[in-house]
Amino acid sequence: MGGTPRGRFDAWLFRIVANGCKDWLKNIRRTHLSYDEDDQPSGYASPDEDLDRTELRQDLDAALAQLAPSLREAFIMKHVEGRSYEEMADLLGTTVGALKMRVHRAREALQALLEEKYA
Repeated sequence: MGGTPRGRFDAWLFRIVANGCKDWLKNIRRTHLSYDEDDQPSGYASPDEDLDRTELRQDLDAALAQLAPSLREAFIMKHVEGRSYEEMADLLGTTVGALKMRVHRAREALQALLEEKYA
């Protein structure tokens, strides 16, 4: 199954998911820190890009919500917060190997959930 086109798609999808997760977390932080979000100028180049990004964020939120909590937590800690596996293991009281497997399973699940729409 690991041909070049699939590998490029995986990398592309992963970048979308990782960037979407980062945006999602920034949005959550902003919502908890400020109620003036509507007053802030949009960082997007056009209304169409803003809509595309909003749709992607909604799709990503829905996909993340479908993951088991342990997979969602591991994925976000690794790819959104940028934590090392060692730091994650210390925080969660588990092994590096277990966390690598959770992150891997989370990626596979997100890919399966988003692949049909974004392939």
